[in-house]
Formats: sequence, structure tokens, C-alpha cells
Amino acid sequence: MEVLRDNQNRRFGAWSFLLNESDLKRLDRREGVLIGSYTRGPVEIYDQKGQIIRAQTYFAVRQREGDFAPYEDYIGLYIRGAKHFGLPAGYIESLEHIQNQAKTD
Repeated sequence: MEVLRDNQNRRFGAWSFLLNESDLKRLDRREGVLIGSYTRGPVEIYDQKGQIIRAQTYFAVRQREGDFAPYEDYIGLYIRGAKHFGLPAGYIESLEHIQNQAKTD
């Protein structure tokens, strides 16, 4: 999941993967790190037991002023996953709010 750099808000997710450095470089290319679409950086995530896991995530880079909304089908994928994995209702509502402002093509 890509996130904005924002220490004030919680993000929820359901997936994490173990990757080696070669895999990370390949994923960087796929996600557009080399062309400036995203940056990769460290985050701390918590498992279901509350244990801290140090991880990496992708942060979106604003390309143009006012152009930061995701595509509707992309945010829809997050909403379906959040519902499937039983993430908090308030979080799902925040995703649905984003979906209402999403790009359609």
C-alpha cells in the first residue's frame, strides 16, 4: 500500500512481504521510483499482537498541484481488501471518501 508521509493518521493494511534487495530493486522499477512517481522509505508497522515490524513502503510523489487523487478502480481495490480482511469501519469510510474524489480514467 502506498501512503502519504503523515505521522498524524493511522493506516491499515493486511499484507506484508519478505523481499531481498534484488526483489526491492525490481519492485522499485515497477512502482516508478526511478522516474519519480514514488519514493521508498522506512515505516514501523504493528502486527496483530502489537509487535513492531520495521518495513519499507512506497510514498506517492505529487506530480502536479491538485493532482493527487487515485483512480477509482485502484482505490476500489483497497476498499474491497479492507472489507475482506475486516479492517475498522472508520478506515473503510475514509477510503470510500477518497473514492468519491477519485479519477475515473
